[in-house]
Amino acid sequence: MSHVRVIDPPHPRGRLLIIDDDPDFAQVIREMLAPHGYEVEIATDRSVGRRLASSGDHDLIIIDAILESSIEGIELAHEFRSMASLRHKPLLLISTMTASSQFPQQFAAMLDREWPFDGYLEKPVDQTRLLRFLDHLIPTDPKRAAQRAATRPLVLVVDDDPDQQTIARETLGPAGLEVACVFNSYEAREWLKTHHAQLILLDVMMSTPTEGLDFAYELRNLPDLAPVPIIIVSGMMQSPEYPRQFEKILGRDWPAARFLEKPVPPVQLLEEVKKVIRW
Repeated sequence: MSHVRVIDPPHPRGRLLIIDDDPDFAQVIREMLAPHGYEVEIATDRSVGRRLASSGDHDLIIIDAILESSIEGIELAHEFRSMASLRHKPLLLISTMTASSQFPQQFAAMLDREWPFDGYLEKPVDQTRLLRFLDHLIPTDPKRAAQRAATRPLVLVVDDDPDQQTIARETLGPAGLEVACVFNSYEAREWLKTHHAQLILLDVMMSTPTEGLDFAYELRNLPDLAPVPIIIVSGMMQSPEYPRQFEKILGRDWPAARFLEKPVPPVQLLEEVKKVIRW
């Protein structure tokens, strides 16, 4: 009698849903991630993506910005954020939207709403960067997840206004978060050499009108810091030079998980921070 030993498949690192109208690209991502233990489900239009996202137990959803219309994927992400079951689901935007002839004009209008994504990668996707984002957004190691849960999240506030620093401390501290404050990107750069933040709250207009955005793009190009989420907290849209003053810098992939317009009510600030760091 022959004996067949059944070997269970390895426990997946995570279940992902890709919503992209390019099935070839979606299949490339599936094949890229399969050796690393990720299960990938594919939807090639908005309606199927909505149905699978609502009924499936996915750890993260990847969405292309440009589906049938130029910003349909972003609208779908906003729809997910309005649904109780998906409100806190990690969403990753993967797109060529910055190559659109309507960019950044159409993107400036999007800043009037809460940015619904936890990260952004430009097509063609770099495998190493994608894996870093997934590792950051999906805590797969039980020991690492437990360590995260037992540790007070550390938030770095980069703002040249002492009053804004005080608001952040008084809002986030009592909620159980640790807050460190610096006045500019140079101080932030030095601080990050010896500390690890779970989140960065970043002003834009400091020593230069676009210092915060310049620093955010710099962080996105540093392998160890690229996955750290950023919330832009700024009054940039109140500038008389907006959006002309920022067109050049906005003509690149958006580097932040959220955008909040000053003044930000403390309740809203705490709510958005909790969403981003899953606290």
